[in-house]
Amino acid sequence: MAKKKNNDKTVNQEIKQNMKIASFVKKETLIMSILFFIGVFIMKIVFYNENIFVILRTMLSFFWLFVLPGFALMYYWHEKINFVERFLLGVALSLAIIGIISYYLGLVGFNIKYDILLLPLVCFAVSAFVLMRKFTKI
Repeated sequence: MAKKKNNDKTVNQEIKQNMKIASFVKKETLIMSILFFIGVFIMKIVFYNENIFVILRTMLSFFWLFVLPGFALMYYWHEKINFVERFLLGVALSLAIIGIISYYLGLVGFNIKYDILLLPLVCFAVSAFVLMRKFTKI
């Protein structure tokens, strides 16, 4: 009976932890969406003659290449630094990583049209692996 109570407590703690993480991710996704639309608004002001779909595509590719990979890699330190610092450091980190790796892949002969899709996915995979190792304590 005591073992069942301990199992119930651990299950309840895991559920609370998952709810906390889901709330945190939801809040940060909302902030990232707001930043995306602020960027679209600014781009529309600067490039007022351009079609909105061109601006959306440009902003989406900017976020895909230079914001999301670095932000995902910086998520490891989400407890120590706040959102703005992670966002700014993530953009700088992503610019550096994507630029350097793309340069060396170009020297090897890898076609640049695949870098746009492959490199952010590699950054997401590395980030997911590191976070999985961190949270499972293996």
